[in-house]
Amino acid sequence: MTGAASDWKPNLFVPGFPKCGTTALCDYLKQNPEVYVMSPKEPNTLVEGERMPRWGPRQVRLMRPYYPILDFKAYKRQFERHRDVRYRAEGSQNYIFPPRFPAKLKSFSPDAKLLFMIREQKSRLVSMYYFLYTEHGEPDFIRWASERLEPEVDKFLFRRKLASFHALFGDAMRVIRNEALERSPQPTMDEVFEFLGVAKVKVDRVSSKVGELKSLSPTQRAARSKRARFVRDVRLPATYLWNVADPGRSSPALNRLFQLHPLRRMMRGESEQRSNPVARRVDGLPEEGKIPPGLAEKLDEDYAETVGFCRDRHLLLADGGRD
Repeated sequence: MTGAASDWKPNLFVPGFPKCGTTALCDYLKQNPEVYVMSPKEPNTLVEGERMPRWGPRQVRLMRPYYPILDFKAYKRQFERHRDVRYRAEGSQNYIFPPRFPAKLKSFSPDAKLLFMIREQKSRLVSMYYFLYTEHGEPDFIRWASERLEPEVDKFLFRRKLASFHALFGDAMRVIRNEALERSPQPTMDEVFEFLGVAKVKVDRVSSKVGELKSLSPTQRAARSKRARFVRDVRLPATYLWNVADPGRSSPALNRLFQLHPLRRMMRGESEQRSNPVARRVDGLPEEGKIPPGLAEKLDEDYAETVGFCRDRHLLLADGGRD
């Protein structure tokens, strides 16, 4: 479908990778008037029904607060209101998992541009463990890594997924390393805007929160998990319905409520830092132990291969030649 009938469709996607700073990237993109980023950032509309990794959320379904899904009518309605904006963007992270999704996305929006965020894999693994704790509830980091993530580690790796998108989108995609965006947001976003062909604007620094991890005892994690599950299954759905399902009827006050929701803050690494005196920031691995050696090797190898793959194809923005 071409022409006016499809000119509402999003033409800029940030489909990955989870826990690499995609929220920060979308927050920077929002600051350019030529880019509209939908709310919620991750509607997951185009991936409904796909199987997700066991180390991540369970089967994707409506009203899951980690990965809420808008139905197609609501999805289309949001973008139709901004069809005059040059770029209409969304950042659903679940788009990175289904192996057939690159072809589906190419068919849906053939002229779209793609931006990917990547990050040193071992620190990303630790961040993912804490982020998904209310889903997996496993207090032993090594057991979670060995039994839940390692059997499906291919879904966690970068290179093959980037290659599958590159085979279809070619030069219409770029890759950004999280450390570049964290270290030098303005020069990095200048290169992003240049790639998009939009005016360069001064951006206000935002935080991706990817380095803020909390070290809690198993008892504290269990209590947090219980509270978060109640919020997820009972309280958040009502707020989400009013705030997201029909944005034309949502109010600024409800939008603010959703943004400040305790679970929302926890997802961004902000939860209970003040009220919980034993929660503290950690910069390294969980206290439960180190990453299993075999898994660590796979993660290091994948990251090195990914950087090489992107450099060879001139996909890396704000590279600076660093390894």
